[in-house]
Amino acid sequence: MVLLVRRKERDEPVAEIMFHNKIRDIEEIVFHYKSAVRNYATFSGRLSRRGFWYFYGAVNIIVIVSLALDSMLSTDIFLNLAVLFHIIPYFSALVRRLHDAGYSTWVVIPCIVPLIALIFALMASEKERNEYGSPPIPYSSGARQNPNAMARPRQPLQAHARPGDSKTAEPPIEKLERLAELRNKGAITDDEFEEMKRRLMGANPV
Repeated sequence: MVLLVRRKERDEPVAEIMFHNKIRDIEEIVFHYKSAVRNYATFSGRLSRRGFWYFYGAVNIIVIVSLALDSMLSTDIFLNLAVLFHIIPYFSALVRRLHDAGYSTWVVIPCIVPLIALIFALMASEKERNEYGSPPIPYSSGARQNPNAMARPRQPLQAHARPGDSKTAEPPIEKLERLAELRNKGAITDDEFEEMKRRLMGANPV
């Protein structure tokens, strides 16, 4: 009995982590879908492979729901509306995905064939800046970000906060605010933020 209780206690945190990960995935799918629709007229810049496929997956879910509704109502209006609504955002997102992989805008022409489009959409992103801009900033659930925003060169960890640095007299509160701003902009990750916050608070106990 004791072993079962202990095993349950161990499993609960794992289940909670998995639940939060699923919620985060759903939030990211919604984010990339809304971003692609909102930026339907943006054919410049770059879109990550992950961002494109999350948008594409959301569109397919909507198409499946539309087909189900049409089947129940013996009509085709929902599918037609879904296709018409998403066709421009789809090609806009595809062009930015091509840019992210280093391909010209004109490559979208053969991508009218769905199979060819999906092959190009699977191509790896260019890690460095190319002629279409810098790599997109990865999605962060704590940041209100522009999906077309470009990643800024990441500064060394010590450059953001060095608690024992005698060259700066910046108060700890202002350092925390500056770190939070960097995190929201995607310049540092959540883990880096927490690590620098811990070091800052350790050197400046309240």
